[in-house]
Amino acid sequence: MDERKALKFEAYREFGHCCEKLKACAIAGVPSVWLSFRVKLFYTGPVVNAEMLVMMLEKHGIAATQEFVDPGPDDGDLSRPARVLVPEADYDRAHQLFYAEREDEL
Repeated sequence: MDERKALKFEAYREFGHCCEKLKACAIAGVPSVWLSFRVKLFYTGPVVNAEMLVMMLEKHGIAATQEFVDPGPDDGDLSRPARVLVPEADYDRAHQLFYAEREDEL
């Protein structure tokens, strides 16, 4: 199996949990249909919070992405509004991890 086919198969098999492999697939020219998956908006707020949330989600195996609300150059403003998107398949688990009330805290 050549490298392009191997990357295509691996990206399909590991759907959503392989950001670096997906980037490699894009560079290798794998058709975008193999790289696309549905995402849901999980959070909108300051970029400093969004970056931390993305890291926390990734530690739980959820491939979250971040994007700025208003396109433009990154000026280093930590309060700039950003969105965090998670794969639709992982949305309920992400919500449970970060927004559900904990019974042990009552």
